[in-house]
Amino acid sequence: YSRFTPNKSLHVLINVIEAYGQVRRNVGQEKLLRMEVDNGAHDVAAHISHSPSLLNDVVPFRDRSDLPQITLEADSYRYIVNKTESSDYALAALSHVQEMIRKNGQCRVAVDTEYDATQMHVLAIVIEDYKPAALVHPYDWGDTFEPNMRKILELDDVLIIGCHVIVDVHKMRGRFGIRIKRVRDIRRYCLHDDPNQLTGLRDLAANYCGLHVDKTLQQSDWSIKPPLPKFMQDYVMNDSFLPMSIDTILTGKFVNAGITSAQYPPDLHPGTNVIIKIGGKAAAKASIVSIGDHSGKDGGESRMWGRLYIGAKKATVKLISVMLPGVKVPFQHEDWGRGKLTLGEAFNTSKDRVIAVHTSQIHALCSPDRVHRRSSGTLPADKNTTRVEASNKTEGRDEPEKQPEKPSPVRDKPDKPSPSEQLEEPTVRQNDKSVEVIDVDSDEEVVEVEDGNVIRSRVKSDQWHEFDNLRSVLGKKCPALSAITRLCRVATTAINGKEEDAVVAVLKKKGIDEPDEHFLYNREYHLKRVRSPPRKGAEASEYLLQTLFYLKTNEHFKEYLTPDLEKFFEGWALRCRQGRY
Repeated sequence: YSRFTPNKSLHVLINVIEAYGQVRRNVGQEKLLRMEVDNGAHDVAAHISHSPSLLNDVVPFRDRSDLPQITLEADSYRYIVNKTESSDYALAALSHVQEMIRKNGQCRVAVDTEYDATQMHVLAIVIEDYKPAALVHPYDWGDTFEPNMRKILELDDVLIIGCHVIVDVHKMRGRFGIRIKRVRDIRRYCLHDDPNQLTGLRDLAANYCGLHVDKTLQQSDWSIKPPLPKFMQDYVMNDSFLPMSIDTILTGKFVNAGITSAQYPPDLHPGTNVIIKIGGKAAAKASIVSIGDHSGKDGGESRMWGRLYIGAKKATVKLISVMLPGVKVPFQHEDWGRGKLTLGEAFNTSKDRVIAVHTSQIHALCSPDRVHRRSSGTLPADKNTTRVEASNKTEGRDEPEKQPEKPSPVRDKPDKPSPSEQLEEPTVRQNDKSVEVIDVDSDEEVVEVEDGNVIRSRVKSDQWHEFDNLRSVLGKKCPALSAITRLCRVATTAINGKEEDAVVAVLKKKGIDEPDEHFLYNREYHLKRVRSPPRKGAEASEYLLQTLFYLKTNEHFKEYLTPDLEKFFEGWALRCRQGRY
């Protein structure tokens, strides 16, 4: 045989390779030798698609491990390559899914996809307590998915399970427009059992199932024309069977141990009325719809809001009334167009008036007849009751101080209020001063405008959201991001030099020579070790404008200066002068 050694890119050779295989068949040389394509790795998938004989006698490499490998039964899944087979499978499984929903209130479905930079190529589906599973290989389906299978995935009461499943959700939506409603990622769900464990599928399978996961095919080319080799089929199915097993083990463990940390915080259940604070001001009154990583029958569940994954540190709320109609919404729904709507526009134009917010923007609604106003306009309250922490992990409550009972001339109220009273009038505790309770009926300004002499505390200032916005404007891959972030830190905070030098020295001993780059991804590490209170508003504003001028005139930085970045700096400086940074 002559040696076929292509040296062009795949998109140029794709037709040549197909024709080459046909010519070989026409002259009775159908079997293509592996040595004929061994130096064209990027063309192997195309060659295999048109000459399956390349896989004859192939024995895939397996990792060595003391743990047993997962093995699948012969009839554990069905390989589906056309829409007719998919429809037959989905129609047979639909009645089971509906029965599971009727009995349990939900049906779990584990999914895993294999994809490349262009699109998703393979989809594995494992339905709770249903056999066989399905391996869908939509090679020539275009962008249209089989309707019956799509119906199962898009049911409101179907909970999609997976390891880092949000990527799979986006891939399904990107190619076929499949709109998943409910999601639970076992990589976060498992943290309620052990917050310090590794969360990769290989680690979770070893910890909870005692099995070894072979990931040698993770970087394979999945654009192969059907049929997919058997060892590749087994690989992708393992990645969907294991998450279902791990999720079942975790849920059983939580139920038996009475662990409720994955559930909603005590007084932040769906329907609870809260205040949404944006830019330091009470912007809207709303009721909670869901909180990322907290909802669901078993807890640990997140939901999709359009294309946005409402995971950790995010929530959805339904607007009741708007106090600041001109404030921009925190997140833009895909159906609202490109430009961000204001709260007033979202309230008037959105069909369901549901918006997505950061959990740090949720504050308790305080009834004035329960809490005496203070001159500051804020009152201490329990952390769990009034606000979701940035980590989205619930913490134990402090015991409330016992107050002397006052006799009532009409009737004695019961010691424990009814659930409806608890919902309408959240209990205020006096021993936690880290969280605000917003009194929406007060005439006082909610924003703490500084008096020019006192530096606001680091807890109240919340200046770090500006740095998150800076990263969004510059882009995560901007080479100058760490340097510009450093300039902004110096401009807006009074950094303790001795403490920072000590941290830099420790990092250098650990082999980290770029402390500014380290700060970008480990901010809390630095903030715990280096005091950096915010500067006075007027001072911070002046330094920010000086920083902007420096960026404009410096030959190394001016190439990164865009109209959006300039506008951001000017807006930040203005917010500093107004005490809203």
